[in-house]
Amino acid sequence: MAELPLTGQAMFELSTEYGRRIGSHMGSQLSFEENGVFAGEEPFDPNKHPVSAIDPMSFGEVVFGVPFVSQVVPYRPVDISVVLHQDPRLRVLPDYLQGIREYKRELATKLFKSIFESKQMSDTLRLFIIGDTEGVTVDVPGEVKAVEDTKEPEAAANTIGTICNNGLAIVISDFSDLPLEKLQGVNFNNTIAIKSNYELELALPANVGRLPAGVDGEVVNTNKPKELAKFNEGLVVLHDGIVNRLESAGITVARVIFERLLSSGFELRKTDEQIADAVHHVVRK
Repeated sequence: MAELPLTGQAMFELSTEYGRRIGSHMGSQLSFEENGVFAGEEPFDPNKHPVSAIDPMSFGEVVFGVPFVSQVVPYRPVDISVVLHQDPRLRVLPDYLQGIREYKRELATKLFKSIFESKQMSDTLRLFIIGDTEGVTVDVPGEVKAVEDTKEPEAAANTIGTICNNGLAIVISDFSDLPLEKLQGVNFNNTIAIKSNYELELALPANVGRLPAGVDGEVVNTNKPKELAKFNEGLVVLHDGIVNRLESAGITVARVIFERLLSSGFELRKTDEQIADAVHHVVRK
């Protein structure tokens, strides 16, 4: 059973057989005997059409007395990509933040498996590992590709942009150093950003002494209320700004918070609801 059942159901409901409308995933050529959007009729031509393509219910045959075939614009198989972006800076985060690397891999695994169980046979599903790929493995029942030479922010963004142009892409990252909005010629209408952060990245608790903050050597004295409040206010501005720039590029954002007291790192039900809502939002665009 899928661990993210709402997400799996949302993907299933978007199957090609149910008329999925993701980006430009409609065929460009008229064809016969396929599921798709009805595009009219034409007289049967034995040099062009198989006999099985004759439509016995054709209105044209009733009017003109000759066999007709129905034309359709077929649905194309949909390319679905789960992208795990591991920022190299995560390796030098303070010890109390290191768990996020494992949590992100766990989220990618659960998401991929849930989609795998619900996708149509004609669809393609891949998992890409971008950024810090060294030693990163994800155990999923499908294709996994670690893309080398993507540690630099621009290289990671360019690679992800290419993936986003090729279908429905779900990108897992904190997006702190991933300038997707600067890319030119990328259609992000079919892209979902799962902004994943450890709870302590969003707000430090009070009265736990001096804590390193981020990777630049800054230290915050959590025993001083004013200092802590100012720092936490800055975190809110920072992370809200990231969401705003993603949305300004046309990307749908779902926010996931990893919590140290949860065995899986995140609340499954809430995470499932957020991602499923994002899938529905993409289709309604």
